[in-house]
Amino acid sequence: MTSVAIPDNITWIDSYAFDGCSQLASVTFGSGLSYIGSYAFLNCPKLKEVFIPKNAPYLNQCAFGYYYDDADLYKGELTISGYTYSGADEYAKDNGFTFISLGGAFVDVPAGKWYEPYIDDLVVKGIFSGYENADGTHSFQPDKKITRAEFAVILARAAKADLTSYENKSSFSDVEASGWAGPAIEWAYQSGIVFGLGNGKYAPNANITRQDMAVMICRFVEAQPITLHPTAEEVVFDDAGDISAYALTAVTSLQQAGLINGSISGGKVLFQPKKGASRAEAAKLISVLLK
Repeated sequence: MTSVAIPDNITWIDSYAFDGCSQLASVTFGSGLSYIGSYAFLNCPKLKEVFIPKNAPYLNQCAFGYYYDDADLYKGELTISGYTYSGADEYAKDNGFTFISLGGAFVDVPAGKWYEPYIDDLVVKGIFSGYENADGTHSFQPDKKITRAEFAVILARAAKADLTSYENKSSFSDVEASGWAGPAIEWAYQSGIVFGLGNGKYAPNANITRQDMAVMICRFVEAQPITLHPTAEEVVFDDAGDISAYALTAVTSLQQAGLINGSISGGKVLFQPKKGASRAEAAKLISVLLK
């Protein structure tokens, strides 16, 4: 046997299930997989790469990558593709195998949800991460509002900015220079991406509004080797009058570039400029921008 495909209705692979399949080089797991037992693929020396589905929470001892030579157990070469915060991630780290992340395993990001591919994309890029729950699982909190400090950090990560020269510096009286977001905010300020709210204030802990996020993204684009190309017809939002004058151009640019669409409520297309932006919304904007 050189390859095997596990059907979607199989949830459990018992210990030693494929022990000694010396010619096995390819395994495809179905989406229903939830458990892989100890030594399940022991003595499968040709199995060099495996993909583990997102919902497989735990891989038991020596499930992959080990073989016996006489009476001694050895570890072979193995590359595991899977999801950060999943059993695949943990198993690769614990055993020293190469791990390739395909996104994040979050209990609050259902498969097929509109924001799932954007979140997975940014987890792979190291721009977004999750929150650890008390039971050891992780959540993304897609509806959680993003603060102005958090969004500066997101943009710094998106730019792969070296923040070393911005440490222990702050151009704003309400931003702690040595704080977790201080270097990113200072980088954003010196890069012309943020200018604060006046009076030397940045308001790092305030939720960023949708219109301010649009402005920061447009300034970010200007500071990076990125070009926004108009791909959509201009949409006049029914609440356009609520958009501040300083944000109008940015909102129009992002809408025509296909990054924002607004939402329909009561038969009207709304942008909701002063509403706080969520982590899911920010993930979509940044992911599409970096494509």
